[in-house]
Amino acid sequence: MSPEDFVSRVIISVKEDAFATEKEAILETIQDSKKIYFDGVFSHLSTAYFQDDFYARKQYSLFLGIKKYLEENDVKIPIYHI
Repeated sequence: MSPEDFVSRVIISVKEDAFATEKEAILETIQDSKKIYFDGVFSHLSTAYFQDDFYARKQYSLFLGIKKYLEENDVKIPIYHI
C-alpha cells in the first residue's frame, strides 16, 4: 500500500478571528497541494447552554463566510454540513 491509498480526516478548528487573519495562507496551502481532496466540511454549533441564539448566529455566519470565500476561490468541496 502506498501513502496515497490512505484516507485521513483533518480537523481544523477555526477560532473567531483566526480565519480572517490567516485565510490567504490557508487558501494557498490548499491550492498548492495536489494531494488534498475534501469530501466535505462540517461544523457543530456549541451553544446548547446559551439562553439566546446570538452566538449560534455568529458561528453560522462565520461558517457561511468561510464557505463563500472557498467557493469564490475555486476550492471544490461537495458537502457542507452544520
